Amino acid sequence: MPIPRSCRQGAPSIPAVDIPTASAALQRSRPCAPWTTGGRSRAISPRASPCVASSRPPRPWKHNRAGVHDPGTPNREGRCVVQQFRTALLLGPLVAVTPLSIDLYLPAFAMIAQDLGASEAEVQRTLIAYLLALVGAPFFYGQLSDHIGRKLPLLIGFAIYAAASAACATAQSIDALVVFRFLQGLGGAAAMVCVQASVRDRYSGYEAARMLSTLMLVMGLAPILAPIAGAAIIVNAPWQSLFWVLAGMGTASFLLVAFCFKETLAHGNRLTGGARNSARTLLSVLSDRRFLSPTMAGSLAQAGFFVYLTTAPFVIMGHFGQSPEMFALIFAANAIGLVAGSQLNVALLPRFGELRIARAALAVYAVAAAGLLVLAVFRVDSLWLFIPLLCSCVASMGFISPNTRAMAIDSQPHRAGSAAALMMMSQMGLGVVAAAIVSVWATMPVLSMSAAMAACSLMALAIAHRAFTFCTAQQGVNVRNRRSNVYLSQARRRHIDDLAVRLDGDAGELGR
Repeated sequence: MPIPRSCRQGAPSIPAVDIPTASAALQRSRPCAPWTTGGRSRAISPRASPCVASSRPPRPWKHNRAGVHDPGTPNREGRCVVQQFRTALLLGPLVAVTPLSIDLYLPAFAMIAQDLGASEAEVQRTLIAYLLALVGAPFFYGQLSDHIGRKLPLLIGFAIYAAASAACATAQSIDALVVFRFLQGLGGAAAMVCVQASVRDRYSGYEAARMLSTLMLVMGLAPILAPIAGAAIIVNAPWQSLFWVLAGMGTASFLLVAFCFKETLAHGNRLTGGARNSARTLLSVLSDRRFLSPTMAGSLAQAGFFVYLTTAPFVIMGHFGQSPEMFALIFAANAIGLVAGSQLNVALLPRFGELRIARAALAVYAVAAAGLLVLAVFRVDSLWLFIPLLCSCVASMGFISPNTRAMAIDSQPHRAGSAAALMMMSQMGLGVVAAAIVSVWATMPVLSMSAAMAACSLMALAIAHRAFTFCTAQQGVNVRNRRSNVYLSQARRRHIDDLAVRLDGDAGELGR
């Protein structure tokens, strides 16, 4: 007698069977084992049995009643190229504020010094003040954005930025300009923190790395175009017009956030409590190896990049004796390499993932920096050997920076603001310290730059090896969980088949 189909489809009425295996123990220790599809981990619905995996995956795209996406899971926008393009168009102008604030007024240093009766060294204090603000301000914005959302801190930051930019344009002394530049940095830091946190709210895994790579395109083009635009402005206008342009950008960004930016952090995922809870949040983030390892690796690589930015003029124009026009050409070529690397990273992410790409890019960075150190130690003054190695170091940052940022922020879905703030503080802090150490040996610019870049890259590669081994082990746990789910589902089907056979036999005996 054939087994009725209704008996085989009676799985919901059959209790789960206990299987004394290591896989079952692993499932009991993890009541909601991750559902893995395409290499990305998703959580099984809490309604599922704690020991038996559901035969159907849950809905991975969650929305709350307010329409805000849950940062614990990827957003539906990650599947839509059009939505990603719109998000990049919205966030790109916001992240462009910081590099433009640094590079736009560099051609006007001599004009500012002459007008305010200061030396160029005193004018450089305005740049240092802005960078110092970028080191400390992220802590405030990270905590604030995790408690009240991303939109309001952005509005506060751009309001401060626009007002401080207008104040810079009306400064009558170099000391006043230094103070106003510090305030300008306090406002501009909001964009760097909140934009990265909102990317984590919208996307997860390699999709977040892909969006950060797209934003790297804007941050890479800004250092190329900003000095050219600044030089064109001061030809026909005073240096104050540069800060009026920045004030206009701050106002436009404020309006863009106010009318186009939608809150990405759900109310249920916002942190509550006072200073004690904030300190506990920071300690929990800092104690998480999934956050700390990629953050330190990326920060050390970024520190080497800062060394390049601060010493490149002295090396190329001072040591190699190149003209300012040639320096601008070399600097632009390196920036183009950075942009090209970030866009190539977008194409490679679906195939290789952020872990493998970041590890390979750090290896390239370390080898190229070691080559620069060898040239400096043996005093091989060949510009045609020096520039390709330097360009390889800079281009590798297009792969390292977005992937390490994505891995770090992705590990803290409900504390993305605090994670982005700590990561930015680490990058800016280590960069300023490395640049200050190298400036002590200003008489040997090639050796000091090469040694600092080699040391930073080798330490980053050593940290990345341990970090990525740990991350690979975590991925192995997800694979074992998936195999356990399949094994338990097969065992349940065998149990149903055996029960159906026994029921068929009992029915036959009753018939006889």
